[in-house]
Amino acid sequence: MRMPPKPLAASLLLTLVVSACSADPCIKSAATNEVPTHWTTALPIAECTVNYHARQKTQLSSGAYDEASNTTFVAYPSGIADGLSACSPHIRAYDHATQTWGDEHIIAASPVEPDSHNYPQLLIADDGHLHVFHTMHGDHDVIYARSTAPRDASSWQTRPLEGTSKATYGAAFQSASGDMFLMYRNRDNRGSEDDYEPEYLLESSDGMATFTTRKVIDPNPSHPADAGGWGTIYTKAVNYVEGPVEGVQITFGVHKNHNIYLNAHYYAFLRLSDRHLLGPDGTDYGTELTPDEYADCLLFDHGGAQDFYNVRMAAGFDADGQPFVFHNQRVSGEQRLLVRRWDAGTGAWTSTDTGMRTVYPYEASVAADGSVVLYATQSRHQLLRYVFEGEAVTDTRVIAERPAGSDHKLEHLTFIQNARESELMGTFFRGPVSDWDSPSSWGTLFGFRL
Repeated sequence: MRMPPKPLAASLLLTLVVSACSADPCIKSAATNEVPTHWTTALPIAECTVNYHARQKTQLSSGAYDEASNTTFVAYPSGIADGLSACSPHIRAYDHATQTWGDEHIIAASPVEPDSHNYPQLLIADDGHLHVFHTMHGDHDVIYARSTAPRDASSWQTRPLEGTSKATYGAAFQSASGDMFLMYRNRDNRGSEDDYEPEYLLESSDGMATFTTRKVIDPNPSHPADAGGWGTIYTKAVNYVEGPVEGVQITFGVHKNHNIYLNAHYYAFLRLSDRHLLGPDGTDYGTELTPDEYADCLLFDHGGAQDFYNVRMAAGFDADGQPFVFHNQRVSGEQRLLVRRWDAGTGAWTSTDTGMRTVYPYEASVAADGSVVLYATQSRHQLLRYVFEGEAVTDTRVIAERPAGSDHKLEHLTFIQNARESELMGTFFRGPVSDWDSPSSWGTLFGFRL
């Protein structure tokens, strides 16, 4: 049976903890033709047009490793010729036998204006066909694409998914049985168009021949407890896990007037066996979370409404099967990295300040020895891997850092599903700072390995 997609396997994490970084000292950037010796573990993939202001929400599966072909496929947004949108889904394949990238292929032309919130999600089915879901930050159906042949990224059958025209921030994942899912935020346009954006779940058990959609988190801005426009869901982590119970960890904030203020964040678990949502204490809330219910799933609050800022989170389960969440939180003007752990004995979250500042967590899992491995960016200047034993950091390694003296930023850190050990682990984007309305004309997508 095919192993389901997972962020990072425990055996893989243990390998990362004890292994040394491999070096590729003479990799050139196609954009500048420089020899960036600081990219000691980076493999350049492609030039992309992506806006620096991107707030990556739930890029769960932008790449996947296929064992049958010994190939990793990576999907990403990029520009194409003839004036078409610069956030169209593209794909490339990495051949692990030859350690080379194949040709870039355009999956489809995006119908919306360039916007760095638009990105594709990739799944590989049991039969080897590639499935891509491209959600957009505009009023358009999700673009769905299926490779014409198994394990072949060169030819695609595409169609819009009817009824998904308000979908954005999609996160795709599969169950162990092969069912496909896309979790996304929808704009339901009840009241003002910016006031009601619940979280939805698309699912298919027949390889996307048919699919259904339904609401899973309902912020309901007319609810007395959330009056005044607290009606927009922003997921901050969507983390698929095989066990101890197969499902998806979801952390999310409920925002006022689309993205103006936030005052709290929440944690829930989507159990895939019955599609029910559970609180951190295991309370079963059925197939949809309401404001009264997610109030009991509070992860932390900010002590009052704060102006919107990009809270990043990374979730996992510890060796005892209890959830933990890394997140950055603004306190007295500082961006602090905190870790919260669920204490089943007291039925509450504990909180520890790691002492690190301006660190944005992206991925966290537990190694076989019980240590926790966290991947994060530091002020968007470096990509780092931290190893925690208890609350102490016992190892810190730089995966990549920006060129000295440049205004480049490191963004869009994603991880390869079913990654082969010590090979291609994930991807990140490097590019110059640009204006929201005028995305930079280029940036380089890199893959990293350890």
